[in-house]
Amino acid sequence: MSIRFQTTCSRAFTMAELLVTIAIIAILISIAVPVYRSLVEKSRVTADLSNLRQLGLATRAFTNDHGYMMGAPWPTSLNPAYLPDWRPFKSPFDQRPSSDNPETAPVSYDLNGHLWGLRPVQIASPSHCILFSPLLADPERLQFMSTAWLPSTPAPLSIRSCGEMAKGGTHLEGTEINVIYCDLHAASIPMTDFHSPLPNPDDSSPISDLRWNR
Repeated sequence: MSIRFQTTCSRAFTMAELLVTIAIIAILISIAVPVYRSLVEKSRVTADLSNLRQLGLATRAFTNDHGYMMGAPWPTSLNPAYLPDWRPFKSPFDQRPSSDNPETAPVSYDLNGHLWGLRPVQIASPSHCILFSPLLADPERLQFMSTAWLPSTPAPLSIRSCGEMAKGGTHLEGTEINVIYCDLHAASIPMTDFHSPLPNPDDSSPISDLRWNR
């Protein structure tokens, strides 16, 4: 009786096959990474808009109770009475560590400085006048520096600057920024719209820019 042994021979990858495999993997990574970054950015945009809406609602509650818009430092006017959590004050684009200290809690947004102390009826066009917007210290690197105690650093957003301290947006490579208007609708707008003035409501009005003026 004879016993036969069956042997199997495995063939190794050739250099050409290995290079093709590596190239395919590289192509898949080059496709996946931008898609992943886009999804992360969209998630941050959504969370950023949610923060702005919470700030807007808290501001509406404050003005309903007091009859006028709060001024600086506005974060301590909202926290803890109207917004007990500091998290909505910090944008998801802001990489600074969170803090519960009222003096050092990171604040990524600013209240339109030209609205400080105004009564709501003094705002000529609430659907066009910006209430809150992110305020970046270094837009190229998405760096923020404002805190609850110093919420208007590097400078307040107001008609005097027409928003010029916001040199760049938070997303789409700095071309867009999230805002909430005085009528409490939030939107992502191009930086060109952020800086551009709107027409006067009528020829006799002294208002030159409804995005920032009253």
